[in-house]
Amino acid sequence: MLRLVNSATRSNWPLPAVFAVALVSCGERQRPQAPAPAAAPRVVTVAEATMRPLERIIVVTGSLAAQESSTLSVKVPGRLKLMHVDIGTAVEQGEVVAQVEPRDYELRLQQAAALLAQARAAVGLPLEGEDDQFKPDETSVVRQARAVLEEAAQNRARVLKLADSGIAPPAEVDTVEAAYKVALNRHDAALEEVRSRQA
Repeated sequence: MLRLVNSATRSNWPLPAVFAVALVSCGERQRPQAPAPAAAPRVVTVAEATMRPLERIIVVTGSLAAQESSTLSVKVPGRLKLMHVDIGTAVEQGEVVAQVEPRDYELRLQQAAALLAQARAAVGLPLEGEDDQFKPDETSVVRQARAVLEEAAQNRARVLKLADSGIAPPAEVDTVEAAYKVALNRHDAALEEVRSRQA
């Protein structure tokens, strides 16, 4: 016998929800699981307790000041190459604390040696050595100035002789007189320069 279901008495559940409930209820029940096997025992090291000194550390905020401090200075200016101590390091008398960069002074020493060699060469001395005795009249600078002076004197004498004969014009006489005075002054200046280097 078939029963007709009136749409007014029909359930409000949608059809897919009914199928979902039916499928879930048909599934297998969970079986209880067996307990997991016990873990293997761990290996431990046993040591005997002993008394030892323990460093005591106190954390504080502030600044630490030395009982004694010294201000250091160097005799020559320059950059520091090495710093052998740090803040708070105790030092003994005579201990090297810092080292100034020597390269600047090495370069100045080489420059001074080059200037000395140049001055020695200018007065006719060997570039190196302790001998510093020389005769100012025999230096190359003075000999060159003397040669120019002698040439100017000979030209002057010739032109004056020609001027007395009426052959040389007065303008040429003036030119050789000026050249002679210039050569004489250069000779005197060379002698003075060599004598100042000798001192």
